[in-house]
Order: sequence, then C-alpha cells, then structure tokens
Amino acid sequence: MKLQELITPALIQLQVSLYSREAAIQAGADLLHAAGRTTAGYAEAIEANLARFGPYFVIAPGVAMPHAASPSEVLTAGVSVITLAAPVHFGHERNDPVRLVLTLAAPDQASHLAALGQLAQRLSRSGVVDQVIAATTKETVLNILTEEN
Repeated sequence: MKLQELITPALIQLQVSLYSREAAIQAGADLLHAAGRTTAGYAEAIEANLARFGPYFVIAPGVAMPHAASPSEVLTAGVSVITLAAPVHFGHERNDPVRLVLTLAAPDQASHLAALGQLAQRLSRSGVVDQVIAATTKETVLNILTEEN
C-alpha cells in the first residue's frame, strides 16, 4: 500500500494537547478505530507492547510510531498522524520528548514492514519532521508525507 492509502484527512489531528504517552497512544488508536481501520482494543495491544518492550517505538528525536502486532485488532492498514501542542515524554533516553505521533496499524508483517519502510524513508528526509510538526492544515501534512519525489 502507498502512504496515500494509509493516511487520510480523517486520520490526522494537529496541535493536540495531550499530557501523557498513554493519552497519545489512545488518541492515535482512536483515530484508527473511528476510521474503521482497527477495533477498539488496538490501544490496549500497543500499551501491552510498551509494558513488555519499553518505548522502542520512539524511532527518532521527537517522533513516536506506536504499533502492535495484533492481527485480531487490525481490520485494514492505516497510519494516524498527531502533532502535539506540547512535547510529551515517552521514556526514551535519547529521542524524548515527542511532538509527532504516527500510530501504525497493519494486518500482517509484510504490510507492517512496507508501511514502516515508506514512513522511515519519508521522515529521514531533511526537515520533514519539523515541517509536519509546524503544519497548520491536514492537507499540508498529507502533501509532506505522501509527496512522491
């Protein structure tokens, strides 16, 4: 799947005031659930991963990509995007605090790896993370994250 299929305007919220990593995880999972991409239990699956493995999904400075290998909770692949009004600490020793939360839902390992690879490639480009965090419209976020070149 292309990022254009994984991220839609309904899966984006900008400058959200959240005050804990649990609230950020829940908010990202709620967007996926509201869009019909996951069941209501997906946030719990992510929280279980966090409890078991720690905040490994804080993948870069300021960026968290919560996810869980939970095929029973994922109906179809998707990525929710939340920019935070104020940074939230996830407990990662190098990449905290977080300002961008990309919650990934994938029904199987192949789609998980494909989505993760596309997002990582896009986010590794110079300035992209800062541009997404500074964006004031959902359309701007979509353009930044799904731009082909």
